[in-house]
Amino acid sequence: DVDVAIKTAKSLSSFNTPSIHRKLDDDAQTKALIDDLLREARLFANLKHPNIIQLYGVSPSMLNRNVFLVMEYAH
Repeated sequence: DVDVAIKTAKSLSSFNTPSIHRKLDDDAQTKALIDDLLREARLFANLKHPNIIQLYGVSPSMLNRNVFLVMEYAH
């Protein structure tokens, strides 16, 4: 029973670089991006202060290659 805001943080496809081995590069870049994002999200999720919007979770979507942040809704 909590209002949340869902924000598109970044499109994973924007991190692609042209390469002969593009598929391997895409997979490695996507994994590295998600790992970095989850590490940072863990840090922000632990911040508890009335002046900081609470981060509840992160959801990468492979279907449309976006990363979504689930955050406290600021009325």
